[in-house]
Amino acid sequence: MFEFILLPFMQRALIAGILVGFLASYYGVFVVQRGLGFLGSGLAHAAFGGVALGILLDQEPLLIAVPFTVLVAIGITYVKNKTNLAGDTTIGIFFSVSIIFLDGQPKLSNIFYYGTVFNIFLFCFNLLPIPPLDGSHILFSVFPNKFTAQWMSLGLYGSFILLFFIFSPLWKYFLMLINSILSLFLIFAGIK
Repeated sequence: MFEFILLPFMQRALIAGILVGFLASYYGVFVVQRGLGFLGSGLAHAAFGGVALGILLDQEPLLIAVPFTVLVAIGITYVKNKTNLAGDTTIGIFFSVSIIFLDGQPKLSNIFYYGTVFNIFLFCFNLLPIPPLDGSHILFSVFPNKFTAQWMSLGLYGSFILLFFIFSPLWKYFLMLINSILSLFLIFAGIK
């Protein structure tokens, strides 16, 4: 049953996962305390902008993305140290600026568009008031404790309720709601 543990790459992956777990829990406190919790996401998106810049310049994307990401990290540190802006605010500014390079790249723009559609879908899906999802927590905070306790007892069956919902005729109406929200988002974003 656990034969996969005997494979050398799985042993190395397990050791790496344990080390990352220990180090992330230790250093994560300092990252959050310094207001840099957004750093990983910001640099990942800066690298994405670096890839787009590499494609735009007709160069190897990795050779452009790595120095671009390092420059963004240096820029974040410089602006954070020279201004009164919080770390996450500075990261957000550089994140937004690095995404500019996606403009004019049809393939990357499509990825960005479909990523947005998928995020809107997950946002709406997560707001369903079924116990394992966040919508149930919102519901718990609004209703009295007696109702909350009864609804919380459904949490054991939440996965089954979700599967039933997905395969029921109600799913069609849920997708229509998501489509409406997406249309409103695209109108406000000036895309449609």
